[in-house]
Amino acid sequence: MTKYYVDVCIWRDLKDDRTDRFRPLGEWAFRFFALVRINKDLVLYSDIVITELLKEFEKKDIDELFAIVSDYDLLKKVELNQNKQRRQIS
Repeated sequence: MTKYYVDVCIWRDLKDDRTDRFRPLGEWAFRFFALVRINKDLVLYSDIVITELLKEFEKKDIDELFAIVSDYDLLKKVELNQNKQRRQIS
């Protein structure tokens, strides 16, 4: 099982079906989550992701986004610890 920490940009790409001048970002996000489901991989998120998404979306919209993988038990919340991260980077 592969674990992916999915940042806010990917969730926004999916929700808004975003594109840039050259790439179909929303489509790529959709394909990514489809592969996660097929491979039964794990999507990780943290409070930081929720806080950032709440700046753009309502809680019910976030719940709907997360349901894409949480309905398959493929979503896991992780706690970020700044001190621990610093030690691991050093």
